Amino acid sequence: MKKGTVDLVDLSDAGNSDDYRSLKNDRNIHLASVPAAKANVLRMRVDREPWHDNRVRQALKLCQHRDKIRYLAHNDQGTIGNDFLVCPTHPEYCEKPIPKYDPQRAKQLLKEAGYPDGIDINLAVGTWPDVVRYAEVLKQDAAPAGFRINIQTMPTSQYWEKWTEVDLGITPWMHRPIGTMVLNLAYINDDAGKPVPWNETRWADDEFSKLLKEANGLINVDERRKVFCKLEDIQQERGSIGIPYWRNAWYCLRKNVTNVSGVPSLYITFNDAWLA
Repeated sequence: MKKGTVDLVDLSDAGNSDDYRSLKNDRNIHLASVPAAKANVLRMRVDREPWHDNRVRQALKLCQHRDKIRYLAHNDQGTIGNDFLVCPTHPEYCEKPIPKYDPQRAKQLLKEAGYPDGIDINLAVGTWPDVVRYAEVLKQDAAPAGFRINIQTMPTSQYWEKWTEVDLGITPWMHRPIGTMVLNLAYINDDAGKPVPWNETRWADDEFSKLLKEANGLINVDERRKVFCKLEDIQQERGSIGIPYWRNAWYCLRKNVTNVSGVPSLYITFNDAWLA
């Protein structure tokens, strides 16, 4: 890119921000940052202790210093998350207040859950640099609440072998254009009452599932958004995940590349593009 032998690089699938840092100040390169529904999801298996207790789940989510995590893990490039897997880029997104970092409230919740002296937990992560940084910041900021986090870093390929089995982990979820898509993939049971294959947290809520089924049948976006306002509240208040921020997709273009814009879905359109 710097020498000019390459005109464009798609970094939308990159978990490493080194490329962003090395290219952002080059006067010959345009670095496009595109909002996307991509997230590193802090996921807790609700069928295992201590994550079966929503007070413990809420406590850990309150330990997310969201702006700090986004800044240190992703160069401040992204949208702050609300602990539900619906992004502002989704058409049915319902805007909600951003939860504040509150270790004292988290400490009180742990005490109420039976952990007055704090708790030791293992956090499994792959070697994605932004995921590891997220884990490191969370470990530091959750300590005042009483969480003693042991980060278990493993090769990414090894994480994918056990991503649905670890008690606590951080899983990258990629962009999907409609809010119902990922919710149906990961937060319901099948017709037999068992978690669907990608339900890595084993969380399923009867009210949530009923509302999601209703949303699946609504073509009108405004009507679907009314249901999503309720879905988001449920997942935020008693769900199994934390999402501190949504990851932007990056596209690097030489300044002579004209009329090319990136989209968040791992492809670029060249309908009418040229080299100046």
